[in-house]
Amino acid sequence: MDSNYAKELLRTGIIEAKSGSKDSARRYLDRAIYMARTHDVIAEAWFWMSEVVDNKIEKRKALENCLAHDLRHARARRSLAILEGTLKTDDVIDPNKLPEAPQDLRNADAQRFMCPKCGGRMSFAPDGSNALVCDYCTTQNALGVDKKKNEEKEFFNCYGNYERTWQAITRTSLSL
Repeated sequence: MDSNYAKELLRTGIIEAKSGSKDSARRYLDRAIYMARTHDVIAEAWFWMSEVVDNKIEKRKALENCLAHDLRHARARRSLAILEGTLKTDDVIDPNKLPEAPQDLRNADAQRFMCPKCGGRMSFAPDGSNALVCDYCTTQNALGVDKKKNEEKEFFNCYGNYERTWQAITRTSLSL
């Protein structure tokens, strides 16, 4: 019963936060954090707590508490990156209002890969070996492997940049 009650408190707190009643939302979320027994409910409550507080120090503390319970909480990571200044709010793409695709991408023709042996459909190998595998006769064709070492980057810092995202999509679609 406690977990259902905590989820109900969280849901009510989110509704209050979205409606603009920050004080009421803060009370519900505080109680949800106290009553919750699962990390996902606690993490979500801390994230929404960060949305209703006005002080930057309290907001940072709430986001860090959220990430302490769920390291993969994407919205908390993005909010913390914006708060720290490593990600600009102008670079974040609103998923409800996507930008228009570049002209050359809209006119791109999707191609299918056909097996040279049997003419069947080829798909990418599930083992990540950069090869195409025939779905019928299991013939493999290795794809050209890039010699440059891939540089690891923080996903959420690169995610929101519109220009880099479309450049990567264009390079990928043109190289196929």
